[in-house]
Amino acid sequence: MTYKKDLYLIPKSRASTIAGVFSIIFGVAFGVYNDFSIIWPVYSLFPIIMGLLAVAYGRGYNSERFFGKSFIEINETEFSLKTGAFKKSQSVKWNDVSSLKYEAAVYIFFYKDGSQHKIDLKSLEFELIQEIKEVVSTIAKSNNIQLITD
Repeated sequence: MTYKKDLYLIPKSRASTIAGVFSIIFGVAFGVYNDFSIIWPVYSLFPIIMGLLAVAYGRGYNSERFFGKSFIEINETEFSLKTGAFKKSQSVKWNDVSSLKYEAAVYIFFYKDGSQHKIDLKSLEFELIQEIKEVVSTIAKSNNIQLITD
């Protein structure tokens, strides 16, 4: 079983695309009205850039993806999570885990050598956390990993 999710994936938005196009049109019209004079970059370039970003966002492209990846990947051998472009990736190999515990959006993995590792899910949406809990419990059962409940 493999579970993969790109955290930067966003739905397409027609409203954002339309707002971006209007912003571009406004920026160009303002520049033409002022004959692209010296003040053109100050008042016209900003709406054009914002419009381009809004169109890209409306078409489903997240500008944060330019800086790095954000993902969840859970498979039979490993649990990997990276919640932001500038955050460190966290991963746990299932072979090293003896048991695991879930507490309020935090997984605590207890290793066979006695150490432990916490993976914080608090920055994720509730529905996504529920999906992760289902997948982790299924894989933990298939790997004979004890689930600690309070």
